[in-house]
Amino acid sequence: MAGTSTNHQPPTTNHAKGSQLFDPQSKAIGPTDPRLGLRIPIIVLISVLIGARGPNREILKRCLQGKYRPLISNILFFEYEDTCNRKQILESCPLTDWEVRELLDAFYSVCHWVSIHYPWRPDSQDEGDNFLIELALAGNASAVVTNNVGDFRNMDLYFPGLRMVTPDQLLKMTTWG
Repeated sequence: MAGTSTNHQPPTTNHAKGSQLFDPQSKAIGPTDPRLGLRIPIIVLISVLIGARGPNREILKRCLQGKYRPLISNILFFEYEDTCNRKQILESCPLTDWEVRELLDAFYSVCHWVSIHYPWRPDSQDEGDNFLIELALAGNASAVVTNNVGDFRNMDLYFPGLRMVTPDQLLKMTTWG
């Protein structure tokens, strides 16, 4: 991995319940810190497309303003494209097709594209969660934004410095620590 560096420490076994992996108060880092790489869930984009107000819209706004650095990979790009262009999503969307395309293009333009070179396999019950951790580690992320924090509690590996936070938790943080 020439040219790639991470500040993550090697994983350890996750025996401690309530470890810092799930503690948004751990490891002080401000939300505008350039190290704040985030894996943005597809629900954030869907919520914005169908006109829902709330934390998801604010997260996307902050990404577009450069306050957060969303991570993306080729696999995640195709997931976003497939999901956001589904007929039932577009029919629920108050935006025109052109506006949807512009919004997605604007989002992609602020994303940090990441190549995953090493499969960590933290042994989550959901294979998709394993991919999210790999993307976060490869992109040197500080957090994974998810509505399913509980899905990450029983992984066999623990990654110091990487936190799982809900959209609401992320927005409530002015500094982490």
